[in-house]
Amino acid sequence: MANVRAGAAIFSARTVTALLRLMGRGATTLPGRVAIKICPDIISVLARDQQIITITGTNGKTTTTHMVTGILETLGYAVVTNVSGANLATGIATALIGGIRVRRRAEKAGKKTVCVIEADEAAFSKVCGPLAPRICVVTNLFRDQLDRYGELVHTQNFIAKGLDACDARILLNADDS
Repeated sequence: MANVRAGAAIFSARTVTALLRLMGRGATTLPGRVAIKICPDIISVLARDQQIITITGTNGKTTTTHMVTGILETLGYAVVTNVSGANLATGIATALIGGIRVRRRAEKAGKKTVCVIEADEAAFSKVCGPLAPRICVVTNLFRDQLDRYGELVHTQNFIAKGLDACDARILLNADDS
């Protein structure tokens, strides 16, 4: 039953992506929203057996994602990423669904694939477990998100909860107090 739901979720997300692109719109979150509605565990299904690096923190997530992606591509890896900055569960699901084709092309070309996933600080607590990353990068914690998350310790707790949900190597910003 899970495979049927996942297949339906992937098909529906691809259909939504095609329709949005026909309309000249971005397709970064709505396809993932549809997929999650059909198959709530689509992220864990698509992350299974993948090499995943997650990047979270208050500042520098997108820049770090670009840098890591560039380094890995230079080393010959095919990279699946949500570099558009759609870093909530819906954007991550969209990126992983789009990554299915990237992985297939890479496999045919004899290349290895790595997923580099940027995750919003609050979303990180929910997506890190299902993603089961090998490496988690935490850029920093800064007070510029007080309007969204309240005190800095609240943001820290989101990230800590995500880190507790996985068995990954953790790279922390040593310059962040």
